Amino acid sequence: TEVIHWAVKQLGLNDPAHLGRLAGNVNPGSNGLCFLPYFSPAGERVPFLNTGARGSLFGLSFEHGREHIARAVLEGLSLVIRECLAAAQEKPSPLQICGLCGGGANSDVWCQLIADTIGTPTFRPADQEVGAKGAFIAGLVAIGEKEHFAGAVKDCVKVRDTFAPDKERHRLYDELFEQFIAVRKSTLPIWKRMADDRNR
Repeated sequence: TEVIHWAVKQLGLNDPAHLGRLAGNVNPGSNGLCFLPYFSPAGERVPFLNTGARGSLFGLSFEHGREHIARAVLEGLSLVIRECLAAAQEKPSPLQICGLCGGGANSDVWCQLIADTIGTPTFRPADQEVGAKGAFIAGLVAIGEKEHFAGAVKDCVKVRDTFAPDKERHRLYDELFEQFIAVRKSTLPIWKRMADDRNR
């Protein structure tokens, strides 16, 4: 995501993989940091709509280094993934497994963190070009070679590796998710005031 590239640049790191390695040196919870990753100038659109939404880093002190900030960034993004999945489903987490792709999926630390946050195993596909594979699968269904997407995916998508959620860490991320939502709600009036100031 653009937020990861922003964090890599601001923390003086080499690449997103470096961010993941740095984050892996810190315990879950980032020593009390909470990161709201709403960086788009257009605000946030999913899982809620607020054109004034902005990013924030809460709880920062002299005890924190760039490794804590790196972890907080990945945790904030993972908590947004959790919220998006919950918003897209009737039940809190009926997913059996969650596939991850793109640059961020190259980080073992982040793949594990997402699994711990959502409480569902994550996997990385063996294919690097997942967009092309998705188009191929859609084509198979469209021309009738495959009856439905589930069967086509089962036949065509090979798993490279999986990350099982850790129960203790998942319980901790349940608490951190509540804190994340509370911090965000507390910023709503500030977002409104700042948006008004920007529009003057």
